[in-house]
Amino acid sequence: MPMHALHDEHLDHDLATIRIKNLRLRTYIGINDDEIQNRQDVVINVVIRYRAARAVQFNHISEALNYRTITKQLIAHVEDGRFALLERMTREVLDIVMQHEQVLTAQVEIDKPHALRFSDSVSITLSDSREDHIQTASVGRRLDPPACLWSLHGTSQRYQSLSPLCLYRWWLGRRGFR
Repeated sequence: MPMHALHDEHLDHDLATIRIKNLRLRTYIGINDDEIQNRQDVVINVVIRYRAARAVQFNHISEALNYRTITKQLIAHVEDGRFALLERMTREVLDIVMQHEQVLTAQVEIDKPHALRFSDSVSITLSDSREDHIQTASVGRRLDPPACLWSLHGTSQRYQSLSPLCLYRWWLGRRGFR
């Protein structure tokens, strides 16, 4: 199932993307009596963005974001948990992913197959990002969004390598998207 919110044109190109696709688990999910008493299938898709320069340079797992560790945490949490709402499960899975300091942005989509008659599945998608990643210029200075905007049009050379993501997120925020 495709996930569309994290596109390359909106993110730094030096970020690596990890995709955990169609992680099929069984858990207690729902509010009806049969859902509370019986495990149901869920399908989890995760997109993670992180800076992989050190992993590429040193070719060692200690420098990389270990997706196996993350996946094991997700499996344990979902299979051992009980959830009334798909929204809550999705948020908890996203929180587990974001606990890893290397993660800059993440998106989680969880499908509940056969939740509706005549439908393959119902899904919820949530995403999160670290504010420092969004509002930090590559020169290492923290900027608030208006300063990001100014630096794109100003004459200061120190902001020339500013990430376009800063402007994009500020623009979305001004229009009520978050």
